[in-house]
Amino acid sequence: MASIDRKCQVLDRWIAKGIPLRGSAELEWFPTSLRTFCGWDGSQNLAEVRGQLDGIQRNAYETLVSDPARLRRVKDVMRAIRKEAERARHRLDPKEAVLAAREQVESERAKRRGALLGYRRARHQAQELTGQLSDEQRAHRETMAQMQGKLRERDEEIVALRRQVAELTASLRKAVPIRPVS
Repeated sequence: MASIDRKCQVLDRWIAKGIPLRGSAELEWFPTSLRTFCGWDGSQNLAEVRGQLDGIQRNAYETLVSDPARLRRVKDVMRAIRKEAERARHRLDPKEAVLAAREQVESERAKRRGALLGYRRARHQAQELTGQLSDEQRAHRETMAQMQGKLRERDEEIVALRRQVAELTASLRKAVPIRPVS
């Protein structure tokens, strides 16, 4: 178990400070799977690096998988060291760096195109909604004008009916004198 922990410590250091190099453009050997992690004993590395690997020795795969916490830790470290190796390869190979930069530029262009398309769609939708709102407001004004016209007609009709009732009441009073009720 101590060897597993020591291997994780070494890989953590390499993740933080960079994987050592073999020459000018090649990364030092490092485990890339759980099986190679278990088989890593330092003999795969250059002599200059072996000095940093004290306490590393082979361990059984079954030993690693029997401890869920350590297994999870090793998987996390392996994932991180692979990512670091990919970043290091991009830094070391100018062609890879240019390719990565081109990919990033194209990705940014695609994002901008998408954002511009989204903006245009939103602007078009806003124009459509503004048009619909204007139509609704015009229809509302027309409806209100019609309702006000009808209310004026009703008010005039009510005034005329009241006048008629008043005239009829006056006529009725003249025609039939009011008698006291006994």
